[in-house]
Amino acid sequence: MVRTPQCQEECKGDKFGVNCKDICHCVDNKKCDRRNGTCPDGCAAGYDGDNCQQECSSGSFGDSCKEHCHCSLPCNHVNGSCPGDCDAGYSGSSCQEECEGDKFGVNCKYICHCVDNKTCDRRNGTCPDGCAAGYEGDNCQQVCSRFTFGPQCKKSCHCSKPCNHINGSCPGECDPGYTGFNCQAVCREGKFGANCSGVCHCVDNKNCNKQNGSCSDGCSAGYDGVSCLQECSSGSFGHSCKEHCHCFRPCNHVNGSCPGDCDAGYSGSSCQEECEGDKFGVNCKAICHCVDNKTCDRRNGTCPDGCAAGYEGDNCQQECSNDRFGLGCNVLCRCSEKCNNINGFCPGTCDEGYHGFNCQKEKSTQSILVLVLVPLLLFILLIIGLAAAIWYWKFRSKRPIAKRDEKIRKIPENKYAEAIPEDTAQLYEEIQLNENESIYVNMASTSFKSNLQEYVSEKKRELEPFNDEFLRLPKTLPLPYTEATKPENTKKNRYKTILPYDHSRVRLQPDEMSSSDYINANFISNQRYIACQGPTQNTVTDFWRMIWQLKCNTIVMLTDIVENGKMKCMQYWPDEEHTESFGNIEVTHINTSYHSTHIHRRFIISKSGGHQNERWTIDHFYFNKWPDHGIPQHTEYILEFRNAVRFREGTTSSLVVHCSAGVGRTGTYICIDTLLNEMLSGQAIDVLACVTKLREERMHMVQKRIQLEFIYDVLVENILTGDYDIDVNNIPKEFSRITETDHSTRVSILEHQFQDVIKQVEVRDTDIALKEGGEYANFNISGVFIDGPSCEREFLVTKSPNENSVLEFLMCMRKRGYLNIVAFDSSEAAPIYLPRTLNETVKIGPYLLELINVEGKDVCIHSVLKVECDNNSRIEEFEINHFQVAIWADGNYPSSAEILKLSDILSAHQNEQFNKKIAVYCRKNFHKSGMLCVIHILKAAITSQSVVNIVRLVRLVKKIEPNIIPDSESYAFVWKVAEYLQNESSLYSNFVQ
Repeated sequence: MVRTPQCQEECKGDKFGVNCKDICHCVDNKKCDRRNGTCPDGCAAGYDGDNCQQECSSGSFGDSCKEHCHCSLPCNHVNGSCPGDCDAGYSGSSCQEECEGDKFGVNCKYICHCVDNKTCDRRNGTCPDGCAAGYEGDNCQQVCSRFTFGPQCKKSCHCSKPCNHINGSCPGECDPGYTGFNCQAVCREGKFGANCSGVCHCVDNKNCNKQNGSCSDGCSAGYDGVSCLQECSSGSFGHSCKEHCHCFRPCNHVNGSCPGDCDAGYSGSSCQEECEGDKFGVNCKAICHCVDNKTCDRRNGTCPDGCAAGYEGDNCQQECSNDRFGLGCNVLCRCSEKCNNINGFCPGTCDEGYHGFNCQKEKSTQSILVLVLVPLLLFILLIIGLAAAIWYWKFRSKRPIAKRDEKIRKIPENKYAEAIPEDTAQLYEEIQLNENESIYVNMASTSFKSNLQEYVSEKKRELEPFNDEFLRLPKTLPLPYTEATKPENTKKNRYKTILPYDHSRVRLQPDEMSSSDYINANFISNQRYIACQGPTQNTVTDFWRMIWQLKCNTIVMLTDIVENGKMKCMQYWPDEEHTESFGNIEVTHINTSYHSTHIHRRFIISKSGGHQNERWTIDHFYFNKWPDHGIPQHTEYILEFRNAVRFREGTTSSLVVHCSAGVGRTGTYICIDTLLNEMLSGQAIDVLACVTKLREERMHMVQKRIQLEFIYDVLVENILTGDYDIDVNNIPKEFSRITETDHSTRVSILEHQFQDVIKQVEVRDTDIALKEGGEYANFNISGVFIDGPSCEREFLVTKSPNENSVLEFLMCMRKRGYLNIVAFDSSEAAPIYLPRTLNETVKIGPYLLELINVEGKDVCIHSVLKVECDNNSRIEEFEINHFQVAIWADGNYPSSAEILKLSDILSAHQNEQFNKKIAVYCRKNFHKSGMLCVIHILKAAITSQSVVNIVRLVRLVKKIEPNIIPDSESYAFVWKVAEYLQNESSLYSNFVQ
């Protein structure tokens, strides 16, 4: 149609019909027929009919009016929006969304309370399986009544006020006899009253009335009276107050502990224990110094048979004077400084005409001859060594990657057959394990390693781990030790109760030095080992006779010469670059090297009057981490030490192992070495059977429960880290291998190592403040000690000192002897104790610090500080060497060459100084300072050892401080530096120069 008056214009836009008055309602706003309004593709949302002019009827909307509203009032015919509330079970602007989660009802406003968080009926909220805890009713909307709670509101509260309807927690106190956050727990034994706050004083903490605390069976120790509320009177304690104290002041009424000192001759918390062993006096604090380790009078310390070497006086408490030492203080020191009061060891230089470790040997023309021959001999050995080195480097690259060396010491069974007499050989072979005296723990299976780990983990939860197993071990065996008790041999035994069995004892061959065949030593494991006591003055020649006759070339020493003021083993070797004779056997000490766990000495043994070529080199390994009757602090120490012993060259003879008595530490080490060899060869391991077998060959092997526990701990640590031993030449190849991505997990092998092995460590608490007492008790300083290659506790890793802690920091450095300080703080924020210019001074408390020298290097600034300390009107002077690190100022790691150069500067400085200790600090989390320590230790290992274990090193350091090497990125940096050090050694040498 057209419009009037002319009606020549067609309808435009969305208009149609007469005079174009009607509006089209076509889908997507398409044009309709200009005459009748029909839509070729259908109606727009909200409309229906032939020409789409009819709105959707009530309750429908949308395209073709096919959508249905869920509204309480008619909805919008186009988009379905509701002018009022939605029907129950629906929500949203068009009420099209069904209630979700825990909602129901009109507009989904209500919350379901169904058991196990199950869904409820979306319309009325009913729960098919019942109500959740704290609710009841048809649709679970009703809260439990005041004194009920829980599922179906069936639990009763034991509260003074209404409890929480869900979990029963009480806003006030519990009823008498109950405790816990919901007052459901009945008072445990020994407690009574509201919240169980009352303490019962009933015998054995039993039969105490939970409501009022009355005791039906009598009072506990320390209490008396009808109601057991009366403490024991002064001077008495214990059950029925019948025990008497040995205290100067009134003791604790319960256990008898003393607030002050015990009477002389007594010790313990209640002063009931008489002094034992070598202790005497008040609180048994004083140590006896009697000859032959005999016991002294427990009260005054007097020795019936005289004083031990190094002591004199009425009760042998006075050390020998400066110029005397030894038994009766009768030996004259010939030393420039005060000598050791026991053995005369000289820390300085010997007087003119004397030499030896205690300067007691007079120099002679023979010594002059030695000075000529020894350099000549060393020159010959050098030539031989160079030839051997060329051969060694030629074939060294064939060593495997990240696998333990499978070389196990094997000795021909008949090599030393003459050492075991024929009349006892049969007895030696027929010893059997008594099943009634041992417990068998067989870990042989495809998963024996995980079984062993689970077994140890379970036992470690006990109060005294492995105590039952230790008690089942045979204490003594009915085996003869006749030779050891003969009068001519008793003086050769260090301890009267540690004697070698006849059937396994080492029998020496009579020679020109002695006709005796006796030495306190036993063959172990088919002569793989020799376990012996530490040599004494009476037995040192016999010890070297044994070494010579059995052609031993390796000695493992597990004791120090003096421990806790007592002589444990004499120094049976000469000083470095000296020769000493033991009978007609000569021992020359050719060199000494120091490592983080041990000292490695090398001797040449020969026999005067014998063939010139009858000589060989002896490797002497002294493990310095093992206290007497104790265990090393970390299992990693013994594994690293064992590797050093394992990977020595040319081992063909029995391994000689000794401590002091030759049973505790010696037995533990031999047991560990034996079991690890069995694990390496794929055999089943049985710890208790191994210890039992050792005790059949030498009495009392593995003396303490904690030593048995340590054996298990070492086995577990070796399971975790033993497969990561690697030849240093293969470090670059191994680093390349572990940085490859594991396609099954999409992470690298290195990441697996860090997450699964390194990160899973049990942290040891070694914070300084927790270790100290007295002056250090209130130190505001936090840090950990880390052993290094130069000395024990070589590194103190701590945090940057601030204004509040700088005085304590300086006190700690002086007291602890950390006079070499490495600071990772940026140069813009120099330490507040460090003067800025030469000759400038800084005063901090009693310390006056003066900058006397500064030397700039590429990676650090080396400052020398002269420090004066006003120590109670006495001025003490010392120097601090301060290294301000100039690299790693931002978050990016330094280059491998830079961090190694910093380490090398510190090493060079250590070599020039007597004091090897280094304090290292940074501002945050020990990250940089700890990394430097790890690199320093690893560098020493790579440059001095043929095999290293980076995984084990990082695990050890993280046990001490978990913030060191915090992530796989820092772990990868350790490997990167190791790779650089090994792969770019020539470039590294040029860079350092």
